[in-house]
Amino acid sequence: MPSSRSILRRSPYLGLVCPSYKPFWYDDGDLLLIVKDHVFRLRRATLFCSEIFRDMFTFARPSPEESFEGCTVIHLTDEPEDWMLLLQCLDDSHGNFWEKDEPTYDMIASILRLATKYEVSEVRACTIAKLHELWPLPASLETMDTRAFSPHRADAVALARQCDLPEILPAIFYSLAVDYTHSGGRVLPGRLSEPVDQRRLIVGAARLDAFFANALQRAQALGCCSGCRACIRERWSALLGGAWTLRAMYWQWEEIADEKAWNGLCMDCFCSYESFLEMTRTHLRDAIPGFFGL
Repeated sequence: MPSSRSILRRSPYLGLVCPSYKPFWYDDGDLLLIVKDHVFRLRRATLFCSEIFRDMFTFARPSPEESFEGCTVIHLTDEPEDWMLLLQCLDDSHGNFWEKDEPTYDMIASILRLATKYEVSEVRACTIAKLHELWPLPASLETMDTRAFSPHRADAVALARQCDLPEILPAIFYSLAVDYTHSGGRVLPGRLSEPVDQRRLIVGAARLDAFFANALQRAQALGCCSGCRACIRERWSALLGGAWTLRAMYWQWEEIADEKAWNGLCMDCFCSYESFLEMTRTHLRDAIPGFFGL
């Protein structure tokens, strides 16, 4: 009996790229998925996790032209590489796909686009969780780390809109504003494809600057003794000179528990500054989405 591949070589699909490893080609598959110049032979059950494909298999009746050697034929205009990633994810029965290696932004975005387009809810939820590690929800902005400064941020803005993820936009624009401010306002807005987003970044960065200037004035106006005022002024000025004020405030507040790190502050001033720092950090975190009109 001829193999599936030898049958395929005599088919109308001669010349298409056929995967040479099992997850993307099953000899007992009943579905030919043709994605541009690639062809995958799958079992329909593999795609029943997709509401779109499940409805298609349930209600559609393929014509003879839409079948070959007992397989339903479906043509897609997506990128074959994206489907390879999605199929790897779907083939992962033990849930190790996201754990074996640190996924790149490109991997996450590719899978998310397909999971959103074809309504694969479980996969979509996993990819969203990975994006939240890069750009946390507004209530957790102080937990952002260096991954938030990914070179893919402009693409992530478009991805957020395409896949209905507005909750990652405040973190992305905040990180862009940090870079924009520290680059002296050069180049960065041009990386955003939409003029409205370029303006959003510029306006948001200006509002952040105004917030920090006001906070510095309030820090200097705390009712502290003269020696402690000098210490607080030095600390706050150094904090504002950093590249990442919200995170710096968060960790500085965490460090306040160690009084040895605050030599020079009397207990009364220590308590006043602790309260001021926490109030300012919370206010900034809550205000960031509004700074960017989000």
